[in-house]
Amino acid sequence: MKKIEEFQGSRDTQNIGLYLRKEDFERGEKLSEKHKFEKTAIAIAMIKNREKDEKIMKETGLSIEEITRLRKLIEN
Repeated sequence: MKKIEEFQGSRDTQNIGLYLRKEDFERGEKLSEKHKFEKTAIAIAMIKNREKDEKIMKETGLSIEEITRLRKLIEN
């Protein structure tokens, strides 16, 4: 399993992964990187496919605030 720092995906995905890792650290959460990365990757794909927030929340378990942050990162 590669750590997020070693991931060689698109620039956007790397930036989002690093941002989320920083957020998790600041909140003191001990989520596994693999689980968080997989859920984030699913959410990114759904956002790019213009899925509704409610559906993304149900599929990934992310909060509306996390989805909103991802949308802002993707749009910029």
